[in-house]
Amino acid sequence: MPTIEYDEEVGLIWADDRWMTLDQAGEYAATLREQLTDLDDAMFEMGRSPHAKSCGPNPDGHHD
Repeated sequence: MPTIEYDEEVGLIWADDRWMTLDQAGEYAATLREQLTDLDDAMFEMGRSPHAKSCGPNPDGHHD
């Protein structure tokens, strides 16, 4: 889990291994929300697919 901190003295937010202004942090958060939505949509579609791979071992015993 990435570290996110607010430095009250300088008024910046530390996220994604860099210092950000409030506007930059808002844009970063919006990007993360979009990525999470895309991931959630893909997982939903994968769950509906008859070809979805399970997380268990394959017939030969190894995991994907």
